[in-house]
Amino acid sequence: MTNIKRGPWATDSDAGASVANPGDRPYDEPMTEFTRQQAVDLLAASEAKVDARLANFDTSVKTGFAELRAEFAGLRTEMANGRTEAAKQNNESLRWIIGSVFTFVSISVAIIGVLINFSKADKGPPPAPVQPTPIIIYGQPAPSANSPATAQPSR
Repeated sequence: MTNIKRGPWATDSDAGASVANPGDRPYDEPMTEFTRQQAVDLLAASEAKVDARLANFDTSVKTGFAELRAEFAGLRTEMANGRTEAAKQNNESLRWIIGSVFTFVSISVAIIGVLINFSKADKGPPPAPVQPTPIIIYGQPAPSANSPATAQPSR
C-alpha cells in the first residue's frame, strides 16, 4: 500500500482499484468504444424519462391546484356563512344589551321610588296644619254702682 491517493478517487494500489468500491475496474483499463448512435439513444431515453416525469409533475400540480381551488371555495363559503352568523349574533347581543340596560334603569328608578316612599312613611303622617287660635274680643261689662271703678274720688 505504498501508492494510496487521497480524495474521492483514492486507490489502494498501483492496479487502480477504487478504495470505496474494490470491485470497480482499474482506471488504466481502456474504455470500450461508444458510438454516436448509442449516445443519441441514451439521450433520447433520458429525455423520454424526463418528459414523462415532467408530464406527471404537471398533472399532479394541476390536480393539486384544482383541489386547492375547491377547498378554498368551500372555505370562502364557510367564511361567508360565519360572517352572516356573526352579524346575526351581533344584532341579537345588541338587543339583549339594550333590553338589559332598560330593565336595569327601570328597576333602579322603581327601587328609588319605593325607598323614598318608605322613608316618608317612617316619619308618620304629615302633621295636621295648626289652626291659629281665634282672636276673641270680649265685650266690657257695663260699670255697676258698687264697683270701685265708678266711685267718685273724694276731694
